[in-house]
Amino acid sequence: PVTSGSVPAVRLSPREQEVLELVAEGYSNAMIATRLHLSENTVKTYVENLLSRLNARNRAEAVAAASRQNLI
Repeated sequence: PVTSGSVPAVRLSPREQEVLELVAEGYSNAMIATRLHLSENTVKTYVENLLSRLNARNRAEAVAAASRQNLI
């Protein structure tokens, strides 16, 4: 059995943290791009990386996983 202590903590960059918090608040990629002065493609890449790092299939799962890990 895997215990929560054996799962390595996900480390996020400050920008990844910002994107994650905005995703959690329900912002779309376009809204995040405008708010952070990034291109939509850059935001899409951040979101895809977050999904991968949090082992999530969608934004809602990513937010739930981040919440469980006290990232947000």
